[in-house]
This record gives sequence, C-alpha cells and structure tokens, in this order.
Amino acid sequence: MRKILIVWAACLVLAGCDTVSKSKYDELKESCNAMATEIAILETEKDSLEQNNEELLNDNIELSMIIADAFDMPEDEEDESSSKPTINLANDYVGDMINYRFHLGTCEYLPSKGNRIHYLDRDDAINDGFQPCRICNP
Repeated sequence: MRKILIVWAACLVLAGCDTVSKSKYDELKESCNAMATEIAILETEKDSLEQNNEELLNDNIELSMIIADAFDMPEDEEDESSSKPTINLANDYVGDMINYRFHLGTCEYLPSKGNRIHYLDRDDAINDGFQPCRICNP
C-alpha cells in the first residue's frame, strides 16, 4: 500500500510539471492504471471476505441457538416425544449446582435440568469444586 501511495504522489507531482517527457508520462500513466487495477482487486477480495465473515457469524449464531436449546430445555418439555435435538456426548459430565457433585451423563442420579452444568472434561468439574458421584464414579 505504501508503494502505491508513493507512486500516486509521484503522479501528482509530475502531472503538474510542464517538462514531463512523453515516455515518463506514459510510464506514470501505466503505473496509475496498474494501481487502480490492484485497488479494484483488493476491494473485491475485501467484499468477498466481508460476505464470508457475515455467513460464518450467522452459522455461529444458529449453532449457538441449537446448543442452547439442547442444554436448556424447560422441564415441561422433557418427555421422550419432544422433537427438539438433544446432545448425548460420551464424555459428558453433568454437575449438580446444588450439592456440587458431578455425574456421568448416563447416571440415574442426574440433577434436575435447572440445576445442571455440563462439562466435557472431568478435570474442569473438579477444578470448579465438584466432587465425583459415588454411584457412577465418573
């Protein structure tokens, strides 16, 4: 970009002189045209990147909503006939925010949905002060 500005400044300075040779003028004109082409290419790339960024942000929002729906399903919609997606991860640890115990996602003593916090790593649950369940022994 700095090179483009230097060439552009040279174009402006030399364009105001009466003694610019035809060859020098043609050279500067070619440089300015090349610069304009490069700017157009960069603007096209910028527009493409902005569009891709917008699409990725929309995808991220959509995925966040799906995950939030899966983990924060209200208790009145907990039955098996619900059509909402559920996430069943083999390494899912579920912490009970009332008694600070954590369980395997398949434990029969899971806390109610409103009292759950999910962990993907056992060490994260322990670092947050949770003790392992004595029944499922996660």
